[in-house]
Amino acid sequence: MPVDPAMPVDVPPVTPSSPAEADLDPDALEDEDYREELREHEQHKDQRPDDWNEPPSAQAPKPDQPTPLSDDLR
Repeated sequence: MPVDPAMPVDVPPVTPSSPAEADLDPDALEDEDYREELREHEQHKDQRPDDWNEPPSAQAPKPDQPTPLSDDLR
């Protein structure tokens, strides 16, 4: 197939869907908000809750003692 020498091979044609038109995307603002929410979520995910280092409750049964639920299952 012959190639037209007047047609540049290395420059793609500009179309409405090209990346140069990305600023006109109506959902772009929502996409940026979504990305910002993800970043905030990732930052908070690494933080432990305030009561993380508290000792276990005195009301909790010892691991080798049956709980009321396990008694019902016997």
